[in-house]
Amino acid sequence: MYIEEPAPGMSASQTLTVTPDMTAESIRSGAARVFSTPSMIALMECAAVAAVEPCLEAGWISVGTALNVEHLAPTPIGLAVTAIARLLSADGRRLRFAVEARCGDEIIGRGTHERVVVHHERFMARAGEKLRHQPERP
Repeated sequence: MYIEEPAPGMSASQTLTVTPDMTAESIRSGAARVFSTPSMIALMECAAVAAVEPCLEAGWISVGTALNVEHLAPTPIGLAVTAIARLLSADGRRLRFAVEARCGDEIIGRGTHERVVVHHERFMARAGEKLRHQPERP
């Protein structure tokens, strides 16, 4: 599962520039033309993935399982946002991160995020089982 054990304190960041398709208005999570909370959360998750990915053996991935985030300030189209994820703890397959999003020096979001390490092929097989048990649609 691990090439090396994830160590508390390890971190990674991801940066993007806010585009119209990332706004609350565009993804229908609100009416404002500012960086949406779902887009901020996705960026935070990307940072957490980047933090742990170097520790994983081939065939293993991490999946998000829990999130507790505050969105503190609006960010308009055209500005850069950076998300940082710092590993707080690793308990077997369970990973807990502190996450933060910034626009320049301003913290626009913060919280915690949990991920679990899974075998990719087995995880996808389990997901595929759900398709096989769905009733046929007319």
